Amino acid sequence: MSETYNIGLKSEALAKDFLEQKGYKVINERYRGASGEIDLISTKETCLVFVEVRYRKKNRNAIESITLLKKQRLTTAAQHFIANNSDLIKNYPFIRFDVVLLSKDSSMIQHIENAFGETL
Repeated sequence: MSETYNIGLKSEALAKDFLEQKGYKVINERYRGASGEIDLISTKETCLVFVEVRYRKKNRNAIESITLLKKQRLTTAAQHFIANNSDLIKNYPFIRFDVVLLSKDSSMIQHIENAFGETL
């Protein structure tokens, strides 16, 4: 496995631990949808949360790395998950996309709730 892949796995594990400490329940990891992958799918109270994890060497580049195409792929993958998990979805009337940012130059993890400002 490549170093980049291993860094991605480690970043996702750190993000998962971070979210669980904040009271989120991670219900799926590395979900493969029709056109893309969702790093983490979690729930908190009445909200279903699709989480994109980003690691960059410099923190300022992490959020900028999420392009419009990436957002579209995440949305399509989320729609695929929802369509295939209708029994679960009825328990979570609210849906949002969060981003967890990690960087080499900062020991702090940044969690941006409702990062795309839209829901399905």
